Amino acid sequence: MENSVDTLLPTLDDGIKCSAITSTDGLVLAHTGSGATLDEDFLGAMGAALFAFGSKSIANLVGGKMKDIVVEGEQGFVKVTILNDKLLMVTVAEPLKLES
Repeated sequence: MENSVDTLLPTLDDGIKCSAITSTDGLVLAHTGSGATLDEDFLGAMGAALFAFGSKSIANLVGGKMKDIVVEGEQGFVKVTILNDKLLMVTVAEPLKLES
């Protein structure tokens, strides 16, 4: 029987390299992806760090609660989405390609 947490993970298509469901303190509960793309512990730790940074920034600068945070680089981006008070979804993907 499939774990209900696993059903939250996106499929590895449309440029998604890996994704994970983590606790807000970085514990990885489920993940997709493998090999050089995915270091499970690092993904969980970075998700927790981005969550802490984003939450504190939003609360202090504009008020309210953070919904998600995106960090974009030349080779892709990382998105941390808050699922509830205890769970995050961390997604690593290739750069967005806009059609012209």
